[in-house]
Amino acid sequence: LMAICLSLGASAQDFKPESSPTPKPNVIVKPKKVSAFLGIKAQGLYCMPSESGDLNTGASAFFGYGGGAALSLRFGNRGINTYATDGIFGVQIEAMYAHYSMETYSEDISLQGYEIPVLLQWWPTSSFGIEIGPTFSGVISSADNVISSDSKTDYYVGDLKPYDVKLTVGAELKLKGGFSASIRYNLGTSKMAGNFDMKCNTLAIGIGYLFNIAK
Repeated sequence: LMAICLSLGASAQDFKPESSPTPKPNVIVKPKKVSAFLGIKAQGLYCMPSESGDLNTGASAFFGYGGGAALSLRFGNRGINTYATDGIFGVQIEAMYAHYSMETYSEDISLQGYEIPVLLQWWPTSSFGIEIGPTFSGVISSADNVISSDSKTDYYVGDLKPYDVKLTVGAELKLKGGFSASIRYNLGTSKMAGNFDMKCNTLAIGIGYLFNIAK
């Protein structure tokens, strides 16, 4: 009997109840406050020229096209479980090439230039945004033509080197797979030359592909 009691006592000493697992602290992953996208963009352009003063070249609305690179930033998280890629605010900067062909009474002319939009964006939803800001534009080269006006004045197209700061308003839609679509209206504010009183307002429809470089 004594041997049995000693044996049970030894077994009781060997028995150790399992301890409860130590609870792990809650880990909160904080997303970055800014997300960056880089990509390419192409656009179709519809230019609506307006002439004033004595200038009357018969220029009508004309089409153009362009393309280039785009950098987009998103920030302003919508909530604790959202990421900067769905941010409420954004900034988009583009460097675009633009080509225009314009018909007048006397000659058809061709202009090649650049456009640099710097736009502030507000995204009511994660995929639809409204944008506004300046677009800096200018002519790089032009055909060596002569435009005649009703005022009997000839203008050499090669002398047209306009620099314009346009007011741009538009909207952008994010699509699946990094693609996007946009529509913008650019209000021209400057003459094409000091003695050539023509301004150009432009409707631009674009598509782009941007990939995330910083989430």
